[in-house]
Amino acid sequence: MTARREYHVVLGALCALLSWFTVYSWSAMVEDPGRFLGPTFTAALIVAVIGASLRTLGIPWWGVLAAQLLALTAWLHHRLGAGDELGGWLPTRQGLRFVAEQIRDGASQVNTYSAPIEADQVQAPVYLLATALAVVIAVDLLAGGLHRAPWAGLPVLVAVTVPISVLDSALPKIPLAGAAATYLALIAYARTEEVLGWGQRPESPRDVARPSPISAGPAFGIGILTTLAALTLPAFVPVGSGVLGSGGDGTGPGSGAGSITLENPLVDLRRDLQRDANIPLLDATTAAAPDYLRMTVLDRFNGSSWVPGPRKFPVANRVGGELPDPEGITAQTPGNTSEWLLRTSTAFRTSWLPLPSVTRSLAVDRGDWRYDSTTLDVANTDDRPPGSLSYSAVGFAPTIEVSALVDAGPTNSELQAQMTRVPNLDAEVTAIARRVTAGARTDYARAARLQRWFRTTGGFTYSLDPAPGAGMEQLVRFLTTDKIGYCEQYAAAMAVMARALGIPARVVVGFLKPTVLSPGSYRYTSSDLHAWTEIYFGGTGWVRFEPTPGARTGSPPSWTLDDVPAPAPVAPTPTPTRAPPSTPATPQPQDQVVSVESSSAQPVVVGILVALALVTLTLLPGIVRRGQRGRRTAAREDARAEVEDLWRELRATATDLRVKWPEGRSARSVALTLAAASSPTDADLALLDALVALVERARYRHVFDLDEQERATARAAVQRWSALLALAASRRAVRSARWFPRSTLSRAGTATRTRTAERDLDLTEVR
Repeated sequence: MTARREYHVVLGALCALLSWFTVYSWSAMVEDPGRFLGPTFTAALIVAVIGASLRTLGIPWWGVLAAQLLALTAWLHHRLGAGDELGGWLPTRQGLRFVAEQIRDGASQVNTYSAPIEADQVQAPVYLLATALAVVIAVDLLAGGLHRAPWAGLPVLVAVTVPISVLDSALPKIPLAGAAATYLALIAYARTEEVLGWGQRPESPRDVARPSPISAGPAFGIGILTTLAALTLPAFVPVGSGVLGSGGDGTGPGSGAGSITLENPLVDLRRDLQRDANIPLLDATTAAAPDYLRMTVLDRFNGSSWVPGPRKFPVANRVGGELPDPEGITAQTPGNTSEWLLRTSTAFRTSWLPLPSVTRSLAVDRGDWRYDSTTLDVANTDDRPPGSLSYSAVGFAPTIEVSALVDAGPTNSELQAQMTRVPNLDAEVTAIARRVTAGARTDYARAARLQRWFRTTGGFTYSLDPAPGAGMEQLVRFLTTDKIGYCEQYAAAMAVMARALGIPARVVVGFLKPTVLSPGSYRYTSSDLHAWTEIYFGGTGWVRFEPTPGARTGSPPSWTLDDVPAPAPVAPTPTPTRAPPSTPATPQPQDQVVSVESSSAQPVVVGILVALALVTLTLLPGIVRRGQRGRRTAAREDARAEVEDLWRELRATATDLRVKWPEGRSARSVALTLAAASSPTDADLALLDALVALVERARYRHVFDLDEQERATARAAVQRWSALLALAASRRAVRSARWFPRSTLSRAGTATRTRTAERDLDLTEVR
């Protein structure tokens, strides 16, 4: 094997390993990661073999990339069974459409369900595989095709950040360590190309200088910094929901079958209910008949999902005594007061404290817990919420009179505007809501009819296995042809329909009624996690309604059962079966004053990733270029290498400034071109002539050495002529050279030793 072929084979293998180790960090996102990890390894080998073979033959990077993309397309087409032509290896239009549909369905499942996605969601691994192929191609293109090994850290950084932004548990340490080690090895090994780039065929592989981490110089330092960034920056990304930001149920179960972690307000209700683990989460002792416990409210609808509105948790709102009453509740409001003692299990960690709907005082044994003045949600602001928590609360259950709801006064104009906002509302949702509530004269009657429609007259069925999907389109399908789902779908749908009628509404997340352990002692389990709808009535405040069918919830609240005429059945319209919109995660509260934006956490994650990528793309080329300049202008023990490095630096400067550099010509021919492109003085020409003479001696003399005077002259020539070329270039070219130097993406940084000496040319002829 020739040295050049060996170089490309090893470099391709390192790129394949780096890609696979990086993609391995996604393994916790699905229950059966082997369904995409194994194929990813195969795809990485395909890319490495094609890349090494074609690059050895001298095929340009764009040709290699095209061949790799064609091969991966044919391989994926065959693997998914998209066609029969040539055993499925020949992509057809119909087959490619099938592949695209599989990937799109997988993306929908990844966005709809929380990690780890169950094995029965068969398209999710297909989407992860397709995304992994993009990582494989990006790493190989940057390191092998464009010869910019440090830049291969960019796709690695983004790929590793994604699972950290959506998972509660830590990523596997061995794959991350493997990715870091492989990346540093890639940076070091890529140094070999500088020797191969001289254009000489070594007599044996021993003629090729093997790099070491120390000899890799600034590039190795960049590799270390990028690796550290890839492993540490994701820790600062807020926890999100889903991968692409348009859905997801929350975080779901933690690592292990016997634990639940709730750092987000809308947990993976379907998974925790469906697995029927009935994990004990919260024990309560109270003399009152236990009612629903709430954790937080989702009071913003962004057009596809319910998300939390702005939250603030200042130090002044740290709990440890009385809490303010919610709007509509006063000291004179009739009702029953009860004392609660609550304790979370060791299997339950939550950032949002389960409490009675109205809590008048609260004391927590440990942790920094604070309340938001608007929603009265109580959240933990520590880096990690404590487990096995004990706390006491005084709850208040107001007496709700139907007459007060029927005769409710006007709603605050600001609250009315905020709590009836529905962006991108589908006209069919409004039409259905109006038909269901036809004839109702009050908001109370409309809300009661909506609840009755979902629970009894609308033909809905409670199920833990709804079709995947999210957004307004899926909501319409849920209301028309699907009509099957669990509590999240019902709560979200009723709240949207209420808002469509101009009724203030929101979604609440918490627990259903618990299991009785003994008189006065109760237990809430993972099976009791629940979501419901609240409607606002002037003079009373937020009132709970229960749209989820009785198979799950039993009887609805007594105040929602007033005798109102049942609406006429609504005829379904034919639409494909899908699930309603799911709600994303709540941002983790921060220390001091925390403000949570109205959008979901995932757009924040995407924004951070985009900003990080933009900053990196802006700064990294300049950092790489400065590192190259520092290495090339440094003193070397090898005099030939030192002169070649200085000549290479001058060539890189000309490339950055868009100055023509004749390829394959002698050093003196190049010098004539540079002189013609600038305005040199006689002294400048003398410096360039001295540098050219040193380059010629270094290339063609059997014995070559430099004294200090020659070394200083060569450096002065490179420095002076770099300045002359910059003075002659346009401002745009100078700015481009500073922020995005072209030489970092071209072969300009590798000097080529000419095999045949051309006749000497006197530089003074240009004067």
